[in-house]
Amino acid sequence: MNSLIIQGYIFLVMLVLGVILGMLYDIYRFLKGRLGWKGRELYLTDGVFWLIVTVVAFCVLLLSNWGQLRVYIFISIFAGLVFYLSILSKLFIKILIKTEQVLCQSWKIIKDFFRVIRNIIGFIIKFFLRVISIIFWPIIFPFRLIYSFVSQKVKSIKLVEKINQKISRRKR
Repeated sequence: MNSLIIQGYIFLVMLVLGVILGMLYDIYRFLKGRLGWKGRELYLTDGVFWLIVTVVAFCVLLLSNWGQLRVYIFISIFAGLVFYLSILSKLFIKILIKTEQVLCQSWKIIKDFFRVIRNIIGFIIKFFLRVISIIFWPIIFPFRLIYSFVSQKVKSIKLVEKINQKISRRKR
């Protein structure tokens, strides 16, 4: 009797494993459709998917019945997968779509929030720079006049030097 209870437990665990594998398959199909994987990307992601499925199945099998393979284990995994794909898959896909929409809307809200914060900080910085420039204008103004006068003189000197260089080249 005890062995029958253990086998029933293992059968139920493998049914749940079949449902979990179906969910993983739907997540993979959803991502594949949204991200548009093609060619080598598709081969690589197929391999990664089957590697994940194999590891999950192996771990559950190892934890539930020490990794013993029996025919009823394959039947229960297949039954759980068929149950999921026939009944729960459409509901799970709708949940995935809603989750994607909520995540996208949340991302937009977070992005807009940080944009507003950035604009507020930028406004505050520009305001303080404007206030500082107004306060220090009497000190800075004479230096600006001197700078503009000196830069004009330097430009005129450079212009005279260029003209002299051109004249000296023509004489040669």
